[in-house]
Amino acid sequence: SGFLCSVRSRSIARRSEGLLMIITGAKGIVGSRLMRAFPSAIGLDLVSGHDLVDPTAGYWEHFRNQDAVLHLAAVTSTRDGDTHIDSVVAATNVISACVRHGIPRLIFASSTWAEPRDDRPMTAYGHSKRAVEEMLRLFAMKPNRSAVAVRIGCVPRGGVPRDALCRSLFQSDAELEDFFRRALMAPYGFSLIEKFATLDPQQD
Repeated sequence: SGFLCSVRSRSIARRSEGLLMIITGAKGIVGSRLMRAFPSAIGLDLVSGHDLVDPTAGYWEHFRNQDAVLHLAAVTSTRDGDTHIDSVVAATNVISACVRHGIPRLIFASSTWAEPRDDRPMTAYGHSKRAVEEMLRLFAMKPNRSAVAVRIGCVPRGGVPRDALCRSLFQSDAELEDFFRRALMAPYGFSLIEKFATLDPQQD
């Protein structure tokens, strides 16, 4: 089965090559990895002056004639609900740009925190992800549109994390790339791709 998975992954990679796409949050932990996987993509990021909360900025013209948008930009390092509202506003602007410019494929970097398991509490971050997932469902109601929420696990800056929970949800660069390539090939409508916790090899 490993051989078949490898062949399937190569087939998906070939089909996703050549797509014109934008990656938001291009200099973040996940975005920088995907920019390496899709080097011809247009990268937008707040540190480069692309504030997606501003719907009037000139860089929205980059959305013209694109095949797909990978929306990764979001705040992750705070529990402040108001800050996460800005993430939802930015996502709303991205979705509106896709509608305005006729972009048929929208992939959103959601999180396993959008639906916590193991009695973990819902957080402001999780609520923001769920809110955007619902907007993706609206976007995908029109024919010939595909919206995919990729619920990412744990993607640290370097190496396998020590924390047991994060380690159980760890995603390598290869797995992360495979998730998003699959998302780019998803059928029309709304889809969900999720990282489920795996058994920690360091636990009994």
